Amino acid sequence: MRMMLSLFLVAAILALHAQHAPASVQKASTSSILSQRPGQSDQDPQPLLPSVLSPKHDGGGASLVTALSTLVTRELTYCKLAVFADRDYLASTALHALARLPNQKQVVGVAGGWEAVGRRVVWRSSGCRAYIFLLHHPDVLLTLADAAPALWDYAGKFVVVGLTREELEALTLTRKGKKTEHLVGLVQPGGAAEWHVYVNQLYWGSWGRGMRLHGVWRNGRFTNPSSPFFDKISDMQGAVLKVVTFEWEPSTLYLRTEAGDVHTLYGRDVEVVKTLARVFNFEMKIIEPPNDERWGQLLPNGSFDGLIGLVGRGEADFGMGNLFVSALQGRDQLLSYTSSFDTDDSCFIIRMEPPLPRWHAPALPFAFSTWLSILGSLLGIGLICSLVASAASRQCDGDSASKDLGSLSSALLFTLSLHLQHPHPALPLHPASRIMAAFLLLYTLILSKAYSCNLTAFLTITRQPTGIETYQELYESQLYLYENSDYIKESLAGAPNVFLRGLAERHRVVKDLKRVMSEVGKGKGVYVENRSTREFLTNTQLEASVTRVLKECFATFNIAIGIQSHSPLKRRFDVAISRIVESGLVQYWKRESYAIFKKNKKENRVTQPDKSRDGTQTTSRLVPLSFDHLQSAFYVLAFSLVLSTIVLILENSQKRIK
Repeated sequence: MRMMLSLFLVAAILALHAQHAPASVQKASTSSILSQRPGQSDQDPQPLLPSVLSPKHDGGGASLVTALSTLVTRELTYCKLAVFADRDYLASTALHALARLPNQKQVVGVAGGWEAVGRRVVWRSSGCRAYIFLLHHPDVLLTLADAAPALWDYAGKFVVVGLTREELEALTLTRKGKKTEHLVGLVQPGGAAEWHVYVNQLYWGSWGRGMRLHGVWRNGRFTNPSSPFFDKISDMQGAVLKVVTFEWEPSTLYLRTEAGDVHTLYGRDVEVVKTLARVFNFEMKIIEPPNDERWGQLLPNGSFDGLIGLVGRGEADFGMGNLFVSALQGRDQLLSYTSSFDTDDSCFIIRMEPPLPRWHAPALPFAFSTWLSILGSLLGIGLICSLVASAASRQCDGDSASKDLGSLSSALLFTLSLHLQHPHPALPLHPASRIMAAFLLLYTLILSKAYSCNLTAFLTITRQPTGIETYQELYESQLYLYENSDYIKESLAGAPNVFLRGLAERHRVVKDLKRVMSEVGKGKGVYVENRSTREFLTNTQLEASVTRVLKECFATFNIAIGIQSHSPLKRRFDVAISRIVESGLVQYWKRESYAIFKKNKKENRVTQPDKSRDGTQTTSRLVPLSFDHLQSAFYVLAFSLVLSTIVLILENSQKRIK
């Protein structure tokens, strides 16, 4: 009781002091009380003293007081309030009634311009947040709504009192008004006892439809019992949203008519957006960046062109096209990203080295060390065979075979014939020679079978030589690095790897893909490409590829949809995209797009179908051996003919000399 009496006496003294103070002092006192006190926590603003807010005029009448009190009590019970009042509403009964509500609140007098006022307001806090504007003039509010994007709570609930419908519609067309989901206006049509309640339509229909009548406050109640802060995102009622994209394999693919016009879009990113359109009931209007700008680049004036520029300037609601989540060059200051639905790597595409000539095949079944071992064994066995055969021939005079093998040349030729699976005309009769010949036959049988089986594989399979595989090898090769933008160059320049930073110095921007691939095919450079694009080409190509991917990829990025900063779509889109990813639909759509693209390709696979016995066409996997496969045998034959001819010429020359 004593505490209440003390508070009453303090309030009476303050009121008496305010009545006798000069006008300038009264204004300063009111501003200091209505604005946030120095040292007061932004998260815990204190309510005003009721005695200070004693009403001097009704500020809209009792109907406004009861309408606001009912609206806050019914819809904003657990919300923190920020109440804005201009000079005409500072001592109104409406502000007095709001100050008496139990909500945690912050009251700000409109003085010193909206920029100063906006910086004193707590625009972010946990839980529900509501903002009530008691105004007679819209200029300052419209100025704030078109400037300083950070000074606004896009997820908050806004109630504006005192403006006309036309002024409210102008508010919905401002930069912040377009992205504010809950905007309610109370307009007094003429009679003080009645207030019309308008709500913004956000995406319903299109930008520019402004406010629509939700209900009327009449006779102490709202004619429409439903909440004016209803959900406008879950069902957009067929609203048309602008989506910026361009053809980029494999995320956005165009299916064209014979005349070249785009008939439909498909691909991983397209299917994600189509699913969002079905879930939230909106239509897509596809727009493309002009002049092949694609994602866009940073311009000298600090702005972006392309997809990033269109979304950042609000000319499109969101964009898709294998968009990496990145803050590079300040992209995150122009647009936001939804939850990622896939990942991708940036890899180097390099020319595939020409296959080794097939005439190398006879030497490939065994390693070099194995060939040396076989050669050593051949010489050693020939020498041992010669010694054994000489000893046997002395013990057995009738063993002509042993006598023949007694010479080193004959023994080497005998051993070589066994290695080549060529039978010898006569076998030795001596037991020691026979035992040695038997085990020699087993040894050469194992070698010949292993060689012939492996030789078949090397004759039929193309063997690629080992090429560039690491960053260091790529850096040392002095090849140029081609890309269709400067995006990867910025990442390379800041990479911790010294060889990657060195590659940034040889970076070249070339937008013509055919020219780039021509340079890569000639071995003059490498091309930076996404792994998903390479995977797409591998699954849809109809002919053998002449390029390959370097084993070391240097960057991994998340892929998402680019959306306007502070867009009310982001929170709902994030939830839906997370569920899409969890269902596994993204990978399914990727495989489906591969199949559709391959089916609609104009070129046909270059194969010769085989005719089966029943007349149907079948594609055989059997590969007949061609001259290319067996060229080594013909080279051996040609070499033997040339060598024998040279020997014959030398023998004839020697005989003539004698």
